[in-house]
Amino acid sequence: MINIREKIEEKRRLSDCGIMQYPDELEPFIQFMIDNNVKSYLEIGVKRGHNVLFMKELGIFDKIYACDVKYPEDLNGHSDIVFLHASSHGETYRKWRKS
Repeated sequence: MINIREKIEEKRRLSDCGIMQYPDELEPFIQFMIDNNVKSYLEIGVKRGHNVLFMKELGIFDKIYACDVKYPEDLNGHSDIVFLHASSHGETYRKWRKS
C-alpha cells in the first residue's frame, strides 16, 4: 500500500517538481483510481508532462496516455507513455481514443 500524500509531498519538495495540481485535489483522485482498480491513465493538456511522469512513477497503472498540441520535452525518453500530438477536440483524437 502506497502512502499517496507522502509521495506527493516528496515530489513537491523537488525544485523541478512542476506538478500544478494541489495535493488536496490529487490525493483523493489517485485514491479513487486505486480503490476502483483503474489501470490506465489519460491526461489531456499536459503542459510540461510533470503530472504524467508522476503518475507513471507511482507504478499503479499498466498504461499511461497523454495528449497535447505541443509535445513536452520532459517526456523525451519515456516511450512507455503513449503520446498523441494533436488537439483533443479534433477527429484525430476521436479516432485515437476509439483504438
